Amino acid sequence: MDSHNIAKERYSISNALGNISANTLVIGISSDQLCPIQEQQELAEYIPKAHFEEIDSIYGHDGFLVEIQKTQALILHYFFG
Repeated sequence: MDSHNIAKERYSISNALGNISANTLVIGISSDQLCPIQEQQELAEYIPKAHFEEIDSIYGHDGFLVEIQKTQALILHYFFG
């Protein structure tokens, strides 16, 4: 992941992410060190129709797998109201 450059041939990260037209839910895990919360917030900031939510978890990067009820609730609420 650290070697992938989404901005390659797109001039900037904001330009690349600004081209995403889908409604997007970005979920960050508070203790995730592989995908830090600040990077998830940045994604949501630059994707035009994005919404950011944070899950508080002690499980780090595995939080999205372990905290399935929290993740599911956010997804269902975002996409189905």
